[in-house]
Amino acid sequence: DLVQDCFLKLWVNRSLPVNESHLRAYLYTLVRNQCIDTVRRKSVQTKRVEEYDYLTQLWQSEEICEITNAETLRQLYSALEMLPKEVKEIIRQHYFDGRKYSEIASDLQSNYDKVQKQGARAMRTLKKQIRPLILLALCFPGT
Repeated sequence: DLVQDCFLKLWVNRSLPVNESHLRAYLYTLVRNQCIDTVRRKSVQTKRVEEYDYLTQLWQSEEICEITNAETLRQLYSALEMLPKEVKEIIRQHYFDGRKYSEIASDLQSNYDKVQKQGARAMRTLKKQIRPLILLALCFPGT
C-alpha cells in the first residue's frame, strides 16, 4: 500500500520537475516519508484508542456512577422544587409513593383529568430539564 501510494503521488505530481538521474533518490525519500507519516498516524490513533479506553473505564467506575447518580438526583429534586406546590405533590405521590391518579385526585379533592394532565405536563417539564443527564447516561452505559 505504501509503495502504491508513493507511485500515485509521483503520478499526481508528474508536472513537478524531477531529474531522471535523481528519480531513484526521490522515490526512496518519498517512500521513507510515507512510512514516517504512517507510523505517526498509527501512534496517534493508538493514543486516542488508549484515551478512549481509559475514559470508558473511568466512567464505568463505581465512584463516577455514584457521583453521576447523585448529581442527577440533585438536579431532579431541584427541578421538582421549581414546580408549583400542588403539581409537586402530584408527582411525589404518583412517582415516589406509587399512588394512582384517581387516588391523588380524591385526596386533593380535584378532578381526575386535571390531576392526570398536571402530572403529564410536569413530567414533560422535568424531562426537558433532566434530558442532558439522560443523554450522558446513554453515552456511558456504566453510569
